[in-house]
Amino acid sequence: MATAEATPKDKKASLVIHGLVDKVIAGIMYMMNLCIPPYIQKCVRWTLRVTSIHGLLAPLSFLGSVEVSFPERPDMKSVVLKEQPFSLQRETSMNRSFVMLLTFNFSDGYACSSSSIEWPVDFLAFMR
Repeated sequence: MATAEATPKDKKASLVIHGLVDKVIAGIMYMMNLCIPPYIQKCVRWTLRVTSIHGLLAPLSFLGSVEVSFPERPDMKSVVLKEQPFSLQRETSMNRSFVMLLTFNFSDGYACSSSSIEWPVDFLAFMR
């Protein structure tokens, strides 16, 4: 178990409490007759699939790969899906919306090499 230690700022403080923060806060909350609410992180497991309207096994010969990134969320790792059927499974917080950027990289021989779309995701909106 970690122990509380003095810091260089202790001399400037009006009050110094040496203790583990969770114990100190629990004591303060108890003295104020307040309850500490439980920490509940609601997560959702989700799957992104890029498939043909003709079924999961119908090939998308015009697609070479699909890049999935999350421009506003550096905590979410980008990925390049290279094998069909293109599929990505993740688990994220249900309480935090995000934007998914999908970049479709076309096979050789097409007029443009890629196309991108932004896809907003808000799982709480589905619950309403």
